[in-house]
Amino acid sequence: AVGYLEGMDIGQCLALGAAAGTLAVSRLGAVSSIPTRAECEDVLERLTTRDHGAAGSVMPQTSKEGKEKDEGQQERRDEEAERCPFLFSSRLNSMKDRPELWDGSFDTLGLVRRQGGVRGLGLVDFNYPQHLQGLSDTEVQSTLRDVGLDCGAICLRYPKKFRAGALSNPDARLRREAIELTKEAGEWARKLGAKHLIVWSAYCGK
Repeated sequence: AVGYLEGMDIGQCLALGAAAGTLAVSRLGAVSSIPTRAECEDVLERLTTRDHGAAGSVMPQTSKEGKEKDEGQQERRDEEAERCPFLFSSRLNSMKDRPELWDGSFDTLGLVRRQGGVRGLGLVDFNYPQHLQGLSDTEVQSTLRDVGLDCGAICLRYPKKFRAGALSNPDARLRREAIELTKEAGEWARKLGAKHLIVWSAYCGK
């Protein structure tokens, strides 16, 4: 939002937001984890230097008021957006919004196909077991390939039967079931080539 108000193009806005998020999740706390602008620009500068040598920053250069908006400037902005060093993902459930804009199915594979049409997204995050029950990894991999996406993460969401705790449930049988579910989620991450397994322990510790 800050970048947009400053007149950055969409690629630069996304890069700035991703840099801020990268720093925030590396620190403890809420307010205390919020990075400064200088820290975000430092992250982007280091990534740009690493991946593109001296090609320049993905951040816009300071310019005078009323800077020109000719064809040459637009081409430069397009090039900077293409050099964005981040991959962007979306939770699959977000593809259920605005159903009137989608004429395909709303099952898991249909939502993957819809996400494949969103410019700028390269990864899909699947909830497990909710999104993958009844599917084979071959089916999912095939659909991902068809639309040019990869699996970014498997997000383990324990069902409501674990409301008294998953890995910490007082019932040994449910604890064992939670362990097996966690292992299954890890196996799905391996099969789909995901780099992240997110374990959301919503019910543990309450």
